Amino acid sequence: MTFLRMKHDLSKLNLKPYNLEEALELINQLAEVIIELKKDNDLLREKLNNNSKNSSLPPSQDLKKKKKIRPASGRKRGGQPGHKASQRLVIPLSQVNKVIDCKPIETCDCGNKVILKDKIERHQVFEIPIANYEVTEYRIYRGCCTSNYEGKLPNGVSKKGFGPRAHGMASLLTSKYRLNDE
Repeated sequence: MTFLRMKHDLSKLNLKPYNLEEALELINQLAEVIIELKKDNDLLREKLNNNSKNSSLPPSQDLKKKKKIRPASGRKRGGQPGHKASQRLVIPLSQVNKVIDCKPIETCDCGNKVILKDKIERHQVFEIPIANYEVTEYRIYRGCCTSNYEGKLPNGVSKKGFGPRAHGMASLLTSKYRLNDE
């Protein structure tokens, strides 16, 4: 861009001309500066108006995000009366891993016993299980007769102590995610 390397240094211009020739020269120099600045301004405006729709910029580098203004519909926010509800289904008790009863306190503030109602609210929390090792122990027996004999590991079982999934996970963590192999 030309604004970084202007041809004219404005401090060197004679801003107090003594005659008509010097005044005309100053006007010509100032006109050149104005033309240069106008070009720079046009370039900057063009660059400012570039966005992901009219250039090769990715959408994340758009400077001005235009908000879509929708006219008010007159309805309240949220689910409207009569719409189909979408909720997570409650799974049957036979598929639940653990049941914890959350009962209120046994005695009321007045000293009487709190009587439980028949209706119970079921609240189910889903959680990802904690990963545990699946350890398989291979017992290799040795025996002898006239020679020594030793049992052999089945085909596909590594002597390194890790199965194919553990070995693959370790490879992924050290290569792709660059975690230390310590």
